[in-house]
Amino acid sequence: MEAYLSRLYVDDDDPSLKQELTPTPSPSPAPDLWERISSEASFSSVAVQVFKDNRSIKSGSGIILSADGLIIVPADLTALGGIYQILYEDKVAKGIIVSFDIKRNLAIIKIINPEFDLNVSSLNTNLVYQSGQDVLIAGKLADRLEPVAISQRGIISYVSGDNIILDTFTNSSLVGSKVLNSRGELVGALYIRGGKSYVISSKDIDAFFKEYLNKTQ
Repeated sequence: MEAYLSRLYVDDDDPSLKQELTPTPSPSPAPDLWERISSEASFSSVAVQVFKDNRSIKSGSGIILSADGLIIVPADLTALGGIYQILYEDKVAKGIIVSFDIKRNLAIIKIINPEFDLNVSSLNTNLVYQSGQDVLIAGKLADRLEPVAISQRGIISYVSGDNIILDTFTNSSLVGSKVLNSRGELVGALYIRGGKSYVISSKDIDAFFKEYLNKTQ
C-alpha cells in the first residue's frame, strides 16, 4: 500500500508499524488529489501536546470545531492533571478540557484566550462507510514549537456498527488526526487500540459537540 508523510518519514519496512488486515481495495485516486486534500485539511488542524510533571507525556492532533477555540481530540489523548499546549501555524496557546466522554472516546479542549483566527473544520454526518474505501489520515505533529503537517494513506478495512477499522500503518503520531475520503470529507478522527487503527465517526463527533453546545448555552 502506498503511504506518504509530509515532512515526516516512516520506515515502511518496520514490522512494528504493520497490521495483518486484508480489505478489498477500491480504485485509488491520483496522488496529487491526496496531496491537495492533505494541504486543505491542515488549515483546520492543530498539534496537541500534553505535559505533566514538566515533561511531555502525550502528543497528537486536534480538529478545530469553532473559531473561538474549541478543539476535538480522542479522550485517549488526555491525561488527569495534564497541561495542554496547542500549536497552530506559528502560534502556541494553552488549553483546558471542557467536556469528556469516555464511551465515545472524545474530549473537547478549549483554547484559553485565543489571540488568532482559527479555520473551522466541516462535519458531514451523512457519509456512508464501506470496506475497501480509500482514505487519507491527515493531522499535525508538534516539532519543537512548530506544528508540522503529517499525512498517511489507508483503506477502510471493516465496518460494524460504530466500529470502523482501517488498514494502514499503525502510527501513534497520527492519533487525533482527520480521516478523510477522496472528496475531502471528514470521515472521523483516528485513534489506536490494540495495535489497530480505528475511526471515531464524524457523526459521533457532531453529536458530542452539539451536546456540549446545548449544555453551555
